[in-house]
Amino acid sequence: MVDARAQFKLTIRRETAEMPVYALVLAKRGTKLKPSNDFNGVRVWQNDTGRHMEGSVNMEFLTRSLTGIAGRMVVDRTGLTGNFAITLEWTPENFNPPDGVVASVSIFTAIQEQLGLKLEPSRAPVEKLRIEHAEKPETD
Repeated sequence: MVDARAQFKLTIRRETAEMPVYALVLAKRGTKLKPSNDFNGVRVWQNDTGRHMEGSVNMEFLTRSLTGIAGRMVVDRTGLTGNFAITLEWTPENFNPPDGVVASVSIFTAIQEQLGLKLEPSRAPVEKLRIEHAEKPETD
């Protein structure tokens, strides 16, 4: 196998920068999460009413799952440990349900109403990779 870093003479550097994130925190009325003995990840699917997420996860897994959905990194500031059963239904921003079908709520509202958690805008150190040098590979 060819090492891409050598082929492209690629040099990268890890750096940490303060970036906008969402902090996952407890909502004012407290969590609605139910503890679970299992950890099976989440299953996400879409139907006529929007997207659905279901499974049993810990907060680290949930924040990684929400990072892609929320559009920026999500960091856990709930203080919760262990696994929890998750059931979440929401409507993505650019989703158009069929005529006669009522759309669900935004991901932000769904997290608060259905899980008893909240995504708050915040800032946190985020690790990034910076490409310092790359060259077009030589062809034979």
